[in-house]
Amino acid sequence: MAWAAARLPLAVALAAVITIAGAPAAAERLTGACLHFPPGKIEGQPVRPGFEVEIMAAALAVVGDSVDLSFYPWARALALTEEGRVDLLCGCSQDPGRQDRLLPSDPVGQLAVGLFALARPGGARPPGPAGLAGREVGVVAGYNLVADLKAVGAIPIEVDSDAAGLRMLEAERFPLFYGFADSVRFTVNEQRMSVALDFRELRAETNYVCFSRRAGDAAGRAARFNHGLAAIRADGRLSAIRRRYGIED
Repeated sequence: MAWAAARLPLAVALAAVITIAGAPAAAERLTGACLHFPPGKIEGQPVRPGFEVEIMAAALAVVGDSVDLSFYPWARALALTEEGRVDLLCGCSQDPGRQDRLLPSDPVGQLAVGLFALARPGGARPPGPAGLAGREVGVVAGYNLVADLKAVGAIPIEVDSDAAGLRMLEAERFPLFYGFADSVRFTVNEQRMSVALDFRELRAETNYVCFSRRAGDAAGRAARFNHGLAAIRADGRLSAIRRRYGIED
């Protein structure tokens, strides 16, 4: 993907302004950086932009805010947010090494992470972490998943995308692929791959929206977002959005 961004305006601004902690807050139109990461974040689909994008937009709308998102490769999206050139990163994990630059929201959801192998009759299931030492494992470059593999002694084979990783898995370039379950399954369905996969979940990673500490009032923006997030979780809208994408709680 080129460095140039593909812009996706989200028409979610509301005219109303609410009060948080007793003080009136003016509505903001924020900027955000995203990685194309279906089914949570889908580039070029304004009607169906991904369940994480819809949740974020709905939470912001509760407090009258809106966001214009641009899509980049992961490393570029992260750098832009850390540098304060955009206001938020639309999906991130909580990394202690970034706390001076990024302020995470309350948890938005969880992403199952694990190993995929080709499904074969009578074949062995993907191993647990202890069985990965010295083994080659495919993984998308730039994610913190690469560090996971190195930590258990695996040999990461970095690829550009889930689709590329699955094609290499099918061609037996490596025996295992490590990734996010929702993203890999969505890729298989969207690209109509015929590959049969066996999956073993190793952990679940909590997902957040991260606000840039260098782009303005990160604490205030996060508090407003968290207020909206709590509202759409309480009234059932968050779960309804997830169900529309086939993601169950």
